[in-house]
Amino acid sequence: FETIKPQGNRKDIATPLRAVLDDYFARRNEKSKPCLLILITDGVQNTGPPLQEVLIEASRKMKRQGEVVVVLLQVGDSILAEELFDDLDRNLRAKGASYNLAQYKPFAELRNRGVLYEMLSSIKEIRQAPQSAKAK
Repeated sequence: FETIKPQGNRKDIATPLRAVLDDYFARRNEKSKPCLLILITDGVQNTGPPLQEVLIEASRKMKRQGEVVVVLLQVGDSILAEELFDDLDRNLRAKGASYNLAQYKPFAELRNRGVLYEMLSSIKEIRQAPQSAKAK
């Protein structure tokens, strides 16, 4: 984490996320598998639309809980990013989302367990979610 630095100065994660989600919903059919997106970001100074807005908009297009899951893997120790991602994980439904689709993994977990471990555990959680939980 100390030796790899992002290149460029673009900090807009919401616009590409919206594009990927829009593509998923445009191609979705009754045989579609759940969509799992993993964002690895510092979460600092997003220059595009608010991430919360993009997630709420996507939740309103979902047909069931678990259809789309966005895992936010924080890299870096930004308290503001931690607060934002934790809020998205815990309070998205209270802010108007139809379903909770955000899962937050703080930087401390990534440092302790590693990025690959957290990515694989997110995939495992989605695959093991009971059908009744997906239908809620």
